[in-house]
Amino acid sequence: MAKKKSSNTRISRDLKRAVQCLLIWAVNLLYLSAQPIPPAETTTNARYIFTVYTPASHAEALVWQTPETELTTHRVRLGDSTEIRLPPAKNTVLRTYVDLGAAAGAMKVNEEQGAPVVHEILCYDHLLSPEQRQLTESYLAIKHGLTLDQTSPTNYLAPGPNGKAYPVWTATAERDFRHRIIGLAKDEAVGIDRSTGFSVLAPDLLQVRWAEAPDTTAYLLIADNGQPTARNTNTNRTTGHTELQREWRVEASAEAPPTTVSFAPQRLFARARPGERWALKVRCISTLIHPETQLIAPTSTTAERLTFLLPPNTSHFQLVLRCPDCEAAQIPPENDFFQSAQLSPNPVRAGQPIQLRTALSEQSALVITAYDALGREVLRQPLPPDTHHLTELTFPAPGTYSLHLSRLSRGRLKKRSAPQRTLKVVVR
Repeated sequence: MAKKKSSNTRISRDLKRAVQCLLIWAVNLLYLSAQPIPPAETTTNARYIFTVYTPASHAEALVWQTPETELTTHRVRLGDSTEIRLPPAKNTVLRTYVDLGAAAGAMKVNEEQGAPVVHEILCYDHLLSPEQRQLTESYLAIKHGLTLDQTSPTNYLAPGPNGKAYPVWTATAERDFRHRIIGLAKDEAVGIDRSTGFSVLAPDLLQVRWAEAPDTTAYLLIADNGQPTARNTNTNRTTGHTELQREWRVEASAEAPPTTVSFAPQRLFARARPGERWALKVRCISTLIHPETQLIAPTSTTAERLTFLLPPNTSHFQLVLRCPDCEAAQIPPENDFFQSAQLSPNPVRAGQPIQLRTALSEQSALVITAYDALGREVLRQPLPPDTHHLTELTFPAPGTYSLHLSRLSRGRLKKRSAPQRTLKVVVR
């Protein structure tokens, strides 16, 4: 009986390996048929390797290796033992390796336990021009929901019918809109068909979808201005609505089909108060000097998603909370520095992370200080201004704690008159 079980286990293991080999072979064929650049007629001693992967943990792990080189999640190791340090990634990332001198060698992708999940690899055994490299990285970024480095404004490109690339996202058009770029695309020339999109940096917050597939080549890209999803300090008391600070820009190429955008309300800093309703403020491109602006209601509303249908020629959109029947007293004063501060879950079990979400009327650094029931300091943590103040805290022992939030300026606490907020945490 034991021999039969061992034999079955070996057969199952061999079958699994055979299936894995078949999958690798099929995926390689897919890569070859989906390259955004046609292969060159002549090759040189140059090699470009584009790799999209998701790390399994913060620990360093091997992604792929050749006889001369290996890529890990933290560095590139070359044959002469020199190393190129890479910033560790938390989300799906694109790494481009350029070798201008070595001959191409067989590549082995690491598939051991704990290895990164490799989504796609594109290899070119010839020299690429800067435009061709940018074209390939644009293709991969749109396909996998990645945001290309925008430290220097970087356009997203698509191949044109005349062999020249053209921009489908113009990064220099409005410099502030460079965060969490999302792309939808239908382009048979490069084998891309992405009708649903999101950014890997915030996959649940905003999702974009084409209601139907386009008949011809079409691109639509969206990016935000990097502001928190908190309320603006100014409320339009005439219309009774408050805009969120974050805004999105839309750039469409060719005839993009009807587009829906959906948000997860629980991922937003702002929360709807009693009587308030969500809407979308939309700016549309028109022939007029000033763009048309309108408020549109969601096509569907649930506890999990808010869905809107963008009007044609939408150029910008922004979430709005409106409450025409609310009393003026319900509108927060403009000098309220802490517009909201929320803990979830609360109560919390000892050792379980508790999430703190803080929305401010202006961008600022904070310091968190926690005290136990006897007034002893048990935790102190600064929050930089660019975090938008979303963090996790852990309390190791049961009890009731006071959590103090204070504004930081120039690395020091302001006077006691500076804005502060106190929360109570119950740990069981």
